[in-house]
Amino acid sequence: TINGEAGDDTITVNSAPSTGLNLSGGAGDDSYVVNFGSLSGTVTIVESSDNGTDSVTLNATPGNDVVTVTDSQTTSSGRTVAYDANLEVLTVSGGAGNDQFTATPSASGVTPIVTLDGSGGSDSLHITTAVNGFVPTTTGTVAVTGKNLSYLNIETVTVHDLPLAFDDVTST
Repeated sequence: TINGEAGDDTITVNSAPSTGLNLSGGAGDDSYVVNFGSLSGTVTIVESSDNGTDSVTLNATPGNDVVTVTDSQTTSSGRTVAYDANLEVLTVSGGAGNDQFTATPSASGVTPIVTLDGSGGSDSLHITTAVNGFVPTTTGTVAVTGKNLSYLNIETVTVHDLPLAFDDVTST
């Protein structure tokens, strides 16, 4: 277990034991960076305080990754990072490989603001949830119940089995 102190904390994780690793930044604007490559167990981020803006950046490997993002966890090729409802911002970077992202945003409004970055390679994104409020746009943002899922450097996007064809999507 790694616990931050009052104030703004930055916690970076490059590996985790098979028994897992728990992180808590405490009060303040906390930032977490987790690199999936050497995780043997689940990394769990629990923000006991809903004060401040807490953000997580997750980095997949340089190879081809299969990344699944939900409102409570992200998995990358069998490795998991779990987080609670107090997380406000989540950024997932795919790395240099040909990555496949699957996103299931929540209609409950507890989903953090999510940005998916395919980085290099030929990447795809499948958004599995079709709920009232999904409005796919060519700017690289899908809005769902007041929260946005943004993407960049992703060449193919499918929203609930409705393909959106783009040529070299780069969005902000």
